[in-house]
Amino acid sequence: MITVLVIGLITLGLFLAQRELYHKYWNHRVYASVAFESDGIACGEPSAVIEVVENRKRLPLPMIKVKFQTSRELHFTSGKGSRITDRYYRNDVFHLKGYEKITRRVEFVAARRGFYEIREMDLVGSDLFMSDQFVSALPVDTGLIVYPRERAFPSLDHVFVSLLGMQSSRRSLVDDPFSFRGLRAYQPGDSERLVNWRASARTEELLVNQREYVSMRPVHLYLNLLDDGVLKHEDWAEDMISAASYLAGRFYRNGTRISLDSNACDCFRHATIHLSSDRMPDYEELQSMLALIDLKEVRPVDSAFDEHIFAEDSDELPCFLSLHLQPEFEKLLMHGVTGGHSFLLILPSARGENLTIPPDLEPFVRYLYET
Repeated sequence: MITVLVIGLITLGLFLAQRELYHKYWNHRVYASVAFESDGIACGEPSAVIEVVENRKRLPLPMIKVKFQTSRELHFTSGKGSRITDRYYRNDVFHLKGYEKITRRVEFVAARRGFYEIREMDLVGSDLFMSDQFVSALPVDTGLIVYPRERAFPSLDHVFVSLLGMQSSRRSLVDDPFSFRGLRAYQPGDSERLVNWRASARTEELLVNQREYVSMRPVHLYLNLLDDGVLKHEDWAEDMISAASYLAGRFYRNGTRISLDSNACDCFRHATIHLSSDRMPDYEELQSMLALIDLKEVRPVDSAFDEHIFAEDSDELPCFLSLHLQPEFEKLLMHGVTGGHSFLLILPSARGENLTIPPDLEPFVRYLYET
């Protein structure tokens, strides 16, 4: 009887001792991080969150959990240890021996453009018998920009050709072989003749030459995302952003300078989108501006666009993408019609809500969803 009691006391003592040991040292010299694998990806592309946990001491960790939360618009391929409500909550379990490091890649697909971040992670440890849990919160600073998908609507090919035709009336489409403008990353559709093989070998990245045109007429994209209809069409707005991304990409690869304005604000500065054509914008910069558009913060048309769009001294070719044809927006466009200016207007559908196109404006209108 005394022997059993002694064994019981020793066992209890060892149990309490190990629990106290883990309570005091479980997170000592434990290093953990959570980070997006990429800084930016296109909508619909796969990527991953990289989880790293390292135990730099002899004491093993029988169980340690890494918890974090992010947007539910990131669809993780492995649902184990996750929970989805208004946010996505991830809970991954690790088992580490002494002086062991584990790196885990958790894959996901970005279902929607925007900016996503992880700001905090929790480490949850336990003792050998998992009789108690210990929690430590760690700051995280990792973000991901999801660029809009360059969705190639069939109608956009006709729009691109039409805009090229309008450009040809003001500038030559033949590039100047004696004028070198710089290098840029290879884009799908670029000619092999433009590849600078020497620079590509030096940087281990496929680069193409950019040449100036004899005369360049910039294209100015105006994105009117004010949705003041009875029915809200967020899917239309996303498609318009994708259409702007597609056209911008086509013109960028063609060597045309691009401007971008929108009455929608970005989610960081809370100011309307503006990108000037004074310089050739970086393609990633342009895509980032489209990615950061906040559809919950859209200004009235007349506060973002005015008649200076059709100024006589402007050499820019306007292309408007609009969800609706508001009276003030129609008035602005009719100013361009009566002034004899070249431009195109892209609307979602000819069967839009209460859509009536003035006869003089009809030749300038194209529809995203062909009917």
